[in-house]
Amino acid sequence: MVYLEDSIDIEVPFEKLKNWVYNIEREFSHWCPTDGTFELISGELDVGSKLRFVETVDGVTYHVTGTIINKIDTVDYFRFEFLSSTKLVKITFIGEALEGKSRFTHIEEFGIQGRAFSKIINYFIYILLFKKIANFKAIQKNMIEHNVDLKYILEGRKR
Repeated sequence: MVYLEDSIDIEVPFEKLKNWVYNIEREFSHWCPTDGTFELISGELDVGSKLRFVETVDGVTYHVTGTIINKIDTVDYFRFEFLSSTKLVKITFIGEALEGKSRFTHIEEFGIQGRAFSKIINYFIYILLFKKIANFKAIQKNMIEHNVDLKYILEGRKR
């Protein structure tokens, strides 16, 4: 199991961050202009909704389809968890209201969890079969860059 996480504080009211996430289908191309597309296949951003996105990281293009498996949305917090159709990738977006600003956290988890042989299976999948695709350093770098891009977008600044 590989766990990647990056958080960034953004100098905007929480409602602006929440509005961005609820309009991600439209905003994705601004956030990730070189990566591709984001499409809600069924419904809105709710548990059970299907979505698809294309993202390019370090020259490798990922076509990912899956389902929103968890959603928490309160006045000062949101959390969306997405599980890929292969069940090998879980992506989580978390937004938090802070005093005078917001925090956005992006988490990506790769691999099979909780099974007796999960370490062996994950090694086989990510190290032996898909080593080029599983460039976790490049994925982490991409997550950090996207979070900085989001900060600049929401704060109305140019990078």
